[in-house]
Amino acid sequence: MKENRNIRTRFLEGRAPFVVSLVLSVLLGIVLWEGAQHLTLKAEAETRKARMLLPNSAAQRNAILQAQRETTAKLGELLDLLRSGKVKIIVVDDETSKKAGEKNRTRDKKKSKSK
Repeated sequence: MKENRNIRTRFLEGRAPFVVSLVLSVLLGIVLWEGAQHLTLKAEAETRKARMLLPNSAAQRNAILQAQRETTAKLGELLDLLRSGKVKIIVVDDETSKKAGEKNRTRDKKKSKSK
């Protein structure tokens, strides 16, 4: 039995620090691997959040173009109405606009009563 013990102790004599460092290195590698996966998942989630906060430039351009088309169509309708002669435009100053508005209202009331 002493011979078996001597064989084991002789085997481990110079190798004990190496075996301990090997075991600790493997454990450290496992911990780092698991931690790296956790950090990777966390980074992906943060990247998704950041992408949602960034404006979509293509969608913005399409919205601007659609608004410009609508404005152009409304401007065309307004020009057609002005060219038809059914609209009369009176330009007045800000101070006199109230007086002119009141005169036009009283004039319109008189015309509607006389008809």
